Amino acid sequence: MTLIASGGSRAEMLWPAGAGLMDWPAAAPFTAGAAFSVMIGDVEMPGGFTLQPAPKGATPAARLSDLLKEGCLAQAEASLAELEGKG
Repeated sequence: MTLIASGGSRAEMLWPAGAGLMDWPAAAPFTAGAAFSVMIGDVEMPGGFTLQPAPKGATPAARLSDLLKEGCLAQAEASLAELEGKG
């Protein structure tokens, strides 16, 4: 999988089947507002994503609410599982 930053820089990462979480690649900028597209092999996937900052000092419930407001459903599910002690 290749992450392509809006400025054109690329970061390769291996994502094993069944892995739910991966470390962020050091070659990709991890800053609020950074936008990325994703390629798998030679195919660019539709859509993309933008990194959104979590408010400092926010409660887990407030972060969950923000994830839902932004439409980040997979992240909200992971956050909810963590709150329930299942993550």
